[in-house]
Amino acid sequence: MNNEDLQKIIAIRTDLIKLYQWLPGKTEPSSLVKTKDIAVDLVQVINKLDKLLDGKVNFAAGKNK
Repeated sequence: MNNEDLQKIIAIRTDLIKLYQWLPGKTEPSSLVKTKDIAVDLVQVINKLDKLLDGKVNFAAGKNK
């Protein structure tokens, strides 16, 4: 893993921390959040990870082993 890969991982971690900090009611026993709001942010993080792992990992999308 080179320095550029590490920087990308740090950026992804930062995005996840921001998403966590944004979550309303995270300290409450229950909370209502629009799933679409979370999904939009998560798909961005997943896409960044996919780009970083491209050529290094082979995912079998939609297949359970």
